[in-house]
Amino acid sequence: MKHILPILILLAACGSSDTEVQNKTEVESVPVKQETIADGEFISNYDDGSVKLTGTIVNGQRSGTWTSYHRNGNKASENEYSNGLLNGKTVSYYEDGIIRYIGYYTNDEKAGVWQFFNSDGTEAQTENYSE
Repeated sequence: MKHILPILILLAACGSSDTEVQNKTEVESVPVKQETIADGEFISNYDDGSVKLTGTIVNGQRSGTWTSYHRNGNKASENEYSNGLLNGKTVSYYEDGIIRYIGYYTNDEKAGVWQFFNSDGTEAQTENYSE
């Protein structure tokens, strides 16, 4: 009986490790599933049927302008994509339509000058991401 308890503890520890590895593998496979999205126009909706996200898929990846919307129908953001990566101008909006920030991406990394605004539309700050 003294020998059974350590074996049970060892089995429990090994079992949780296997689960962690299995979960990691499952999470890592998610992007592969995203690449299999059919080419063409993409539209995602909220539960009530209103539009949440629109864009275009080319070769299984985001391309061109993608626009997301708040539940009230106003734009939440506009982002430019090329080969699945953020490339170009990005604009984010408060729910009432006032611009939250304007910036630029190059290969999924912030680039150039970004402007941030308060909810009343006044400029809050500017950051330069140029190298």
